[in-house]
Amino acid sequence: MFNLLGIFVENVAENIQKSLTIMWQGVLAIFIVIGVIIAITYVLNKITAPKKTNTTTDDDEE
Repeated sequence: MFNLLGIFVENVAENIQKSLTIMWQGVLAIFIVIGVIIAITYVLNKITAPKKTNTTTDDDEE
């Protein structure tokens, strides 16, 4: 009876370790994807931003 319980506990511990390994890899992948999306958004904002020019209007001259 105790031998069966020992095997069950060993299997559970092994499965938990495998699950945690898969989980941290998934969390890392999510952070990498979010970082890539942020980087692409930043680059696209810099590329497509309207150019600022120093033009004066009639109101500025008065």
